[in-house]
Amino acid sequence: MAQWRGDTQTFDQAISRRYEVMMLANNANGDIVSASNPLPVTLGSSNITITGDVNVGTTVNVASSPENPVHTHITEVGTSGNLQVSYLPIGGNVNVTSGFITVSDRSGDLFSFNNHAININRGWTMDDTMRPVVSIRVSNTGTSITDLAEIMEYEIGNNNANQSTIVYEWYEGEIAISGAAIPAWTSLGTKCQYRVYQDKNSSNQSNTFTPNGAIMRHSGIIIGKNSNVDEGPATLKGGATPNMLTLCMKRVDTSTKLDVWFAFTIKELT
Repeated sequence: MAQWRGDTQTFDQAISRRYEVMMLANNANGDIVSASNPLPVTLGSSNITITGDVNVGTTVNVASSPENPVHTHITEVGTSGNLQVSYLPIGGNVNVTSGFITVSDRSGDLFSFNNHAININRGWTMDDTMRPVVSIRVSNTGTSITDLAEIMEYEIGNNNANQSTIVYEWYEGEIAISGAAIPAWTSLGTKCQYRVYQDKNSSNQSNTFTPNGAIMRHSGIIIGKNSNVDEGPATLKGGATPNMLTLCMKRVDTSTKLDVWFAFTIKELT
């Protein structure tokens, strides 16, 4: 360390270039303080308030384990850069105490079919036997289980003014069809298909069915001339074994035959 001489009023030239180096030791282990052996410093409080912006240059690593968990709640939402999720997924129940909830309809294209002009001056003729009326599915050719469709709306009506009573049932699955020849599938939209079974008009043999393991998903009643407006009972899926939906109906108040008209609106989901 340099020394000042009072007699000459100058630094002592012999030791003016010698410097004393101070080193610190860690009081926990006595070793010299270094990057791998830092001083045992504490901030003195578990609550730290930072006012203003904190800039983090690169990556923040948080060491956490079940035995010593660090609870972090950081979620980045976006579709640019490394972000590929434009929404915040939520699991469990959400209680809304104020404000509004906006529900977005599933996107897709609408297609429709009906029996309005199939027969002249009559509809689909039923009797008092439960018979299949129409089946709907996503085609089993050129589709996969991710190709989906929904029956957005269907209507059933008749022209009887004497309070006729009709019951109907929806089945999901491959029901066993018997009786008249099974009709071919008719394409609808880009991947949906439907087929209308033979009715009981005049001397028609018509079709009958057995569930054959198919599940009844929905049932209902129509009284009088009222038409029924409802949604489909299940989402239609494509692939090698699509889940066909079949609507079956019969009249229960009498055995007299009765005509019904129907209309369906299908959405092929995108």
